Amino acid sequence: MRILSWRVKLMGLLTLVLGALLLFQLLYIIPYIRNREVEMAEAHQEEIARSIARELDIDLLRIKTRLIRIAERPEFRDMDIAEQYSTITQHAGISLLIKSLFMIDAEGWFVATSVGNLSDYTDKGYADKPYFAIPFKQGEIFF
Repeated sequence: MRILSWRVKLMGLLTLVLGALLLFQLLYIIPYIRNREVEMAEAHQEEIARSIARELDIDLLRIKTRLIRIAERPEFRDMDIAEQYSTITQHAGISLLIKSLFMIDAEGWFVATSVGNLSDYTDKGYADKPYFAIPFKQGEIFF
């Protein structure tokens, strides 16, 4: 058996070390980096979702406040349907977030709308529905 020279031994040792480093990178470092990237992407997406939800909450609160102010106007309290139509049509035309508005009287019947023909919506009353009756019994405005 021939004795291997020191150069061959050094090359074998170098190959063994480089192979071990390659295995370490493939089995530990690359998955760790990928997991970290996934976690960072998830955190970024969660922050974007929170930001969108916060903006939507602010917009909904503004709409609710504006609609409450409109509902407290005299034409709605006195049930002046002609003025109600004018007010809700004007408001729906100004607002970018609201496409249409409807007014329902205390008995649950549609009385005014901003989208034109009201006859499509006047076939039944909504006074027996809980989403309508409960706010009226509690003296609240329902949206």
